[in-house]
Amino acid sequence: MKWVLPHRRLTQEFDQILEQGYLKGPDLWHLASALLLRRKVEGLAFLTLDRRQGDIARSLGFHGF
Repeated sequence: MKWVLPHRRLTQEFDQILEQGYLKGPDLWHLASALLLRRKVEGLAFLTLDRRQGDIARSLGFHGF
């Protein structure tokens, strides 16, 4: 397992997520980190047990859940 340590602020990803719906702290960071990684990892899936987070991830084009 590796940590995701962004090299910049995730403001762009936060804005993109919040346009789709509201998420709180850790849920927002989890999805924002996935958006950042998706640019480098083709076919990245997003896993969550949270229904709202999954719905927003799906609206952003992720698969998995």
